[in-house]
Amino acid sequence: MKKTVTVFCASSTQVDSAFFDDALRLGKFLAAHGYRCVYGAGKVGLMGSLAEGVLSSGGEIVGVIPQKMVDMNLQHTALTDMIVTPNMNVRKETMIEMADVVVALPGGAGTFEELLDTISWKKLSLTSVKIVIYNQKNYFSPLLQMLQNAIDEQFMHKEDMHLWSKADTFEQLQAEILK
Repeated sequence: MKKTVTVFCASSTQVDSAFFDDALRLGKFLAAHGYRCVYGAGKVGLMGSLAEGVLSSGGEIVGVIPQKMVDMNLQHTALTDMIVTPNMNVRKETMIEMADVVVALPGGAGTFEELLDTISWKKLSLTSVKIVIYNQKNYFSPLLQMLQNAIDEQFMHKEDMHLWSKADTFEQLQAEILK
């Protein structure tokens, strides 16, 4: 069975083009290396760029989306497969359960929530998935500092820093996925 990389990322269309470029590059990289990509099924923003990267390179991409978002016609229509869930919580659970690796690209509140839940689940041994935070343009630096602060203040254990890895460049992201 193919190794599966779940990608959490934004649907915003108003962000710097560098974020779109790397989402597209990631999609192409995953397809070129034979990974199955799972993501939130969106057709715009980084989600859309990721999907186009996978699809334009002949890869496999599975979208996971709540029925309400389908009703709003927010889904990409050319995916390899689409799983429709009753709500966002089941969507996230499905995406994490399908993953061998979770990659967090820059995003908003939804991406933060998905990433932090995955970290929490891993800490509680509810998943063993590898977590990679792509700190493109230092986007996640404040969040990473907050996690470090939680460790410094003993709200988290020092060993918890090993629950995720960080990639500051696209080359580092590729290397982390390949490990």
